[in-house]
Amino acid sequence: MAEAVFPTPIPRSDTEVRPTSTHPNLAGYDDAMRRKRDRMGQDVIFYVMTTPTYAPDVPLDPESGKPIDPWAEPASGGVEVEVMVRGSVVNRPIGGGTADDSRATAIGIVPEDNLAVILSPEDFDRVKTARTFVAYGERFKVTDARPDGIGSLQRHIIFGTRT
Repeated sequence: MAEAVFPTPIPRSDTEVRPTSTHPNLAGYDDAMRRKRDRMGQDVIFYVMTTPTYAPDVPLDPESGKPIDPWAEPASGGVEVEVMVRGSVVNRPIGGGTADDSRATAIGIVPEDNLAVILSPEDFDRVKTARTFVAYGERFKVTDARPDGIGSLQRHIIFGTRT
């Protein structure tokens, strides 16, 4: 009968350095999320209103900064501009009792009426006042925006409903 042969263990010194940190590498995680968004994300067009400015003779409400006369025309701004950013577009999976229209995709059946866009904090700052956006060739109304991340802020999620 053959005898079992076990490999000789590698000797360890008592001075061997072993990792002792139990803290996650947040910088590495943040970098990985940014690279994923850059490589696999989609270009999403957000429609952002520019800040209107008014002529010096137009009286403004001191609290809101808006003209007291609702018919006052801005001297500049106050128009909707397109801002394209790269984000991760995500759909929520269909659960029971949903009324959304749905379609079959590579990831399964997903609703078409609601989706979310995950953005970096820098891109979110560019589009945080947007009311609508276009993804998958469809226009969506912004319904909510929330910060998300581990530790320090790493991303924002903008939720939308198809208009």
